[in-house]
Order: sequence, then structure tokens, then C-alpha cells
Amino acid sequence: MSQLLKKAAGIYKQDKHTIDWFIAQDAKEPTKFRVIERYTNQEEGIAVSI
Repeated sequence: MSQLLKKAAGIYKQDKHTIDWFIAQDAKEPTKFRVIERYTNQEEGIAVSI
């Protein structure tokens, strides 16, 4: 699973308005992950999430 998420990070980091894209794995529950995305501005982040 982590290899797939690393591959996805490489793809999403190439998006025009993406500053960073990374994943965090829950320390207590290894099957839970969180995706953190940073965009150049708030409007781009909102547009992507809709």
C-alpha cells in the first residue's frame, strides 16, 4: 500500500497548483492513512475538493 501511495504522491505533486502532497500513516492503526495536500492558494484547493 505504501508503494502505491508514494507513486500517487509523485503524480499529484506534478499538478500545476500543488505545492506539496504527502501521506501520513496512523501510528496506532497502520491501516489508516491521511493525505495532506498544499496548494498555491485557497481557491485552487477548494476547486480540487469539489
